[in-house]
Amino acid sequence: MKANRILLFVDPYIRNMDPFTTVMESIEQHCNKEHVQVDVYDEIRVEPNNVSFQHAIEYMTNQTLEHGKYDAVIALGGGSTIDTAKAATYILVTRLRISMTMSIRLLVRDHLFLGPYYH
Repeated sequence: MKANRILLFVDPYIRNMDPFTTVMESIEQHCNKEHVQVDVYDEIRVEPNNVSFQHAIEYMTNQTLEHGKYDAVIALGGGSTIDTAKAATYILVTRLRISMTMSIRLLVRDHLFLGPYYH
């Protein structure tokens, strides 16, 4: 993988388990470890809502503004982790504004699928 900047969304419980270690080792093995930067976002909420999505979006936006865009986004965990990663990525990429009347949860559930991204 030619990614230099990676954002890893991970369930906070999984962060202390073998799957997290395996993913980190795989990144080191398949990326240029001298140049790869991995940011880990583990503030995933079970049954995420607009507030928790907004927090993830703000984190991703701030990191992007400070350090540049991500080459890869990885979600490690269950549905809440995957939904949070999809929502944050989608909102950042499309520059969609979140309004009080829009439910990000519905956007993720009904209209959004971000599959593997290849350069």
